[in-house]
Amino acid sequence: MKVTRLSRLLFPAAAVGALLLATACDNVTKPSSQGAAVMCEEFIKKGDYLKSPGSAKFSGVSDTTIKTLRAKKPWKYRVSGWVDSQNSFGALVRNKYVCEISTKDADTWHLDVLDLGK
Repeated sequence: MKVTRLSRLLFPAAAVGALLLATACDNVTKPSSQGAAVMCEEFIKKGDYLKSPGSAKFSGVSDTTIKTLRAKKPWKYRVSGWVDSQNSFGALVRNKYVCEISTKDADTWHLDVLDLGK
């Protein structure tokens, strides 16, 4: 089999191109831990967990704990804090929560665990 000079140049170029393409497709920016906390708040507000989600006030930075459970894809975080919201009688009630959340691309989040202590 005769290998031409052109085919000797094309094969390595194609291999390098495929490698670069595979690397570029996998180059997703790691989501921030603060983004994970915000997404946990959204899951709590949008789920059927609170009587009055519009009244929800969440713990601030000093009262919220964010732990990275997995530092590579799929990224996983545990967020702990509290939420104040109105109950059926209109009184503010504080509930502690622990939320475990994961993402593969920082755009689509998945709620893995939510413990909303009563």
